[in-house]
Amino acid sequence: MREKEVKWALASLEGFSSPKAQHEQYATPPELAVSALSLIEERFGDIKRKRVLDLGCGTGMLSAACLLFGAKEVTGVDIDSAVEEIYARNMEYVSGLVENRREIASASGTEDREISTAPEQLFDEKTGAPENANSRSAPALRKSKKKYAFYKRDIAKEGVGGLPQFDIALTNPPFGTKNNEGIDVLFLEAALSKSKVVYSMHKTSTRKYLQKKYGERIEVISEMKFEIPKMYRFHKKESVHVDVDLIKVLRAEP
Repeated sequence: MREKEVKWALASLEGFSSPKAQHEQYATPPELAVSALSLIEERFGDIKRKRVLDLGCGTGMLSAACLLFGAKEVTGVDIDSAVEEIYARNMEYVSGLVENRREIASASGTEDREISTAPEQLFDEKTGAPENANSRSAPALRKSKKKYAFYKRDIAKEGVGGLPQFDIALTNPPFGTKNNEGIDVLFLEAALSKSKVVYSMHKTSTRKYLQKKYGERIEVISEMKFEIPKMYRFHKKESVHVDVDLIKVLRAEP
């Protein structure tokens, strides 16, 4: 699926109905999700056909992007049970898009290739937007095989015990700015316990600390801007852009 199409699909997802400042709940911008996931797939081939853990998944922006980029399945973990139903609806929506696109590709003999010239279109060929993009009910989505799961976990108190191992783990952890100092590293360590390869987003200001902690096991893949819109009463500006690093960390060899 083309990046333009993925971006439009992600822009149609439901966000937080009642975001909680104590959990630092900020939705990952669709543009950032597409940039990060496309980079991970292009450079490392670590999305397509992979079993993915999304730690601190929220309403599922990164999980949805993974499915749209061809992940085999995704498992979301979040502290907030209020996001579970939203996460499920978002995953059903993108799963339907993927299933319809697969059926179109199969019918037109274009599997694993761009299908912008297929006889039926899920996306407008010029804009890349879903047809009738203002409606979540269009295009008509087929019932798809469930390729996602959700677990409610307080990572700080409960960890991730009981979950299986995954091909890769993704996390966009809390930055640790609201009485949560160190929680970003706690998320990273939890992710490493469930996957040999972890991709994570952290404030660029923490780069030296993380490099010292993980040494040769860490790679800064890209510097990005994370836009945070005005969401809470303590926000003074309409939006701020936070410098973040997209990093890759390998689990330590035993």
